[in-house]
Amino acid sequence: MKFCKLCNNILHTNIYNEELTFKCISCNKIYKSDNTDTLRYEFSKKSNLGIYERQLKTAQNDPTNMKAFIDCPKCKHYICKQVELDIDLKLFNVCEKCGHIWLYGD
Repeated sequence: MKFCKLCNNILHTNIYNEELTFKCISCNKIYKSDNTDTLRYEFSKKSNLGIYERQLKTAQNDPTNMKAFIDCPKCKHYICKQVELDIDLKLFNVCEKCGHIWLYGD
């Protein structure tokens, strides 16, 4: 979560001209995202996993993502983080131990 530097309210995410920004709805201050943000919008036509590669790479250590008790198909660790991405909100699992990514239900 990000907070406004002026009024300390929670910033809301906004995508404007295909660029992720954060906006305070109290004082209307707008902040640009940087490479350390976990919600980084990137668009690619390679594959579904390539579209949101940066979000999936950081999802493993992001405390705001949901935890699920599902065995990783790669290392068999039983805890993963879940991330909803794409226009139709596909649910991706990211193993907390090895970082393996798989689509929920596969």
